[in-house]
Amino acid sequence: MFLSKSKDKTYLVDTSKNDIKQFTTYKGHNNVVLLWIKTLQNRVDKDGSFIEFAVMHIAIDTAMSEIGSKSIAVYRDDNVIQSQNFDVVTWEDVLPGSNGEAFVSFCRALHNHKLMLGYLLEAYLHDLEAPPNKN
Repeated sequence: MFLSKSKDKTYLVDTSKNDIKQFTTYKGHNNVVLLWIKTLQNRVDKDGSFIEFAVMHIAIDTAMSEIGSKSIAVYRDDNVIQSQNFDVVTWEDVLPGSNGEAFVSFCRALHNHKLMLGYLLEAYLHDLEAPPNKN
């Protein structure tokens, strides 16, 4: 599902596998959500497929607006070119106005139907503008 877009990248949250996990406490933090984010480079090949993308498993502390990475894999032409799992989640503050702020807002919307409807509408409008790609 479309989440946000910057000049160079488009961010999607993986809702197809239903792999969004919510924890009251997680590694010393409260109100944490684990989810997968797909980051598409806004460059496509002649067939319209994204040339490079990354998949990140991230932890988001919705109470403190902090984010940490659990793992990342970078793909080029559908082949993994780099991957890394992190033994320890290093928490960082989410900067105001950053894409991380969109991630936190999405996680907070999991418990707020009105906010979630806004995300669903934005994703729908994005898909009308740029239909989903095979990646």
